[in-house]
Formats: sequence, structure tokens, C-alpha cells
Amino acid sequence: MKLGLGIGYSGAYMALPVELVQQADRLGYDSVWTAEAYGSDAMTPLAYLAAVTKNIRLGTGIIQLAGRTPANAAMQAATIDAMSGGRFVCGIGAGGLGWDATVLGTPAWPRAERTARFEEFTSLLHSLLGSSSTTRMGTYYSANEAMMHPVPSSPVPLAIAATGPRGMDLVARFGDWWITFGDGLRAGELSDEECLAAVVSQGALLDAACTAAGRDRFSIRRLLLAGSTNEP
Repeated sequence: MKLGLGIGYSGAYMALPVELVQQADRLGYDSVWTAEAYGSDAMTPLAYLAAVTKNIRLGTGIIQLAGRTPANAAMQAATIDAMSGGRFVCGIGAGGLGWDATVLGTPAWPRAERTARFEEFTSLLHSLLGSSSTTRMGTYYSANEAMMHPVPSSPVPLAIAATGPRGMDLVARFGDWWITFGDGLRAGELSDEECLAAVVSQGALLDAACTAAGRDRFSIRRLLLAGSTNEP
């Protein structure tokens, strides 16, 4: 087991805990993770942290599906990966319902459409980050001769947030990391034992998806984002 540091995102005022992250870097923490809803984004702080750290991995935990096209996400990911010397991990998720699904001024996607969009987004992002030029026309997302400069020396790792069977299938097919919050709908309400049981149950789904995809389940790193509560 390795330790990571979650620093979330800023509220009304931009505040980046640089000294805390540098201390984690010196102590040998494996990774630091940013977050976003709408306000401060998850990508930009990692570009800054890349310049003031040496070894710690820099991950988004997670970027919003509705906030970017796959091509834009790939462009940002490849840039931060180059600036950090290959330490970037691109964490993505389908996003939630409610305010963060409607903030762009469009109706919230039905659950089935949101899942279909996430599958298409993930597949195209994976292709973009692994090729110097990508062309694909999709139902929701497309790219036409999208060039990746600089081309990462090795593919940028994808960390995929998932809890159900279709999400786990994406992790097994495209993921280098799996991200879970446990039972995110009841964050802060579960006992430690209940949280562990939820993670174990989700892990079993991932194992089954890996078997179906012919993937070694131990080739996927597993990240539990712990410490979330419903407290203000």
C-alpha cells in the first residue's frame, strides 16, 4: 500500500497548499490529487506543482466529463506530463447529477446517455494520448487529425473512477488506475467496516471485468479517496 495526498479544490479564493505538497514529496508520498466541480479546475494547479516538486505523482481526482472535450483533456494532460517529467496521472469520471450536470446551461443528461458519453470519452482520450495523430467520428465526441505534441514518451496513465459493471469494464479495457470513493452517495455516513465492504464489493466487480477482458487484475493500481464527509 502507498500513501497519496488529496488536496481537493479551492472555494471562493484560490489556495494551493504548496508547502504541504512539498513536505509530502520529501516524505515519500506516492501521489497528490486535485479535484474540481466548477470554479478552480483540477489541471492547472498540477502544472504549478510540477515545478516545485521532484518525485511525487500528480493526479486529477477527478476531472469533470462535461467540462472538456477528449481532445482538450488530452492536450492538457500531455502538456502537464511533459512539464512534470512523466509524473502526471489523468483521473477521469462520469460526473454527477444535479448542479454540476447543468452548470453549462444544458439539461442534465439521462443516466444512460451520461454512461454512453463516458465510454466514448474514455475510449477517445485513450487513443489521443497514445498516438501522434487521431481521427475518429463518434456519436458525442470526435477528433479530426488531432495531433499530440509533444507525444508522451510513454502513454499518460488513465485513472478511471467507477463503481458499477459498465464503469469497471472501462477500467479493465483502458485504465492504469481505478479510483473509488467507496459508497460515495453515503460518504460520511458509513462505519469503517461498511466502507470497507463497499470497496471490496466494487473490487470484485473489477476483478470480474478484468477476467472478461483478459486483463491481469494486478496490472491496475487501485486508489481509494478516503476522508470525504458531508460536513460543511
